[in-house]
Amino acid sequence: MPITIKERHEKTTSFFIECQEILNKKGVNYNPDGMGYTGVESNSKKLGIYPEKYLWTHASKHIEAIYSYVRGEIPSEEITDRLKDLANYAALIAVYIENKKGA
Repeated sequence: MPITIKERHEKTTSFFIECQEILNKKGVNYNPDGMGYTGVESNSKKLGIYPEKYLWTHASKHIEAIYSYVRGEIPSEEITDRLKDLANYAALIAVYIENKKGA
């Protein structure tokens, strides 16, 4: 179905707003102290891996689910939810790396 650039822009904007809402909601649960990466840093330390690797591991499960979907397999979760989670992990990794550079 054809879509105009304006319609695409509206839909992608909505997609990223939903991503941010998910990130805000889940972030409080994973970081009750109000810091951005407490859960990531704590769990990565327990596992003996870098925080980026910890985040990548979580992102990769969504990549695998998306790959299964494009192969025609029936997903266990809505594919758009997986895509939003992947977008959020990409953002978390990017912000973590940028913050680390500035530290």
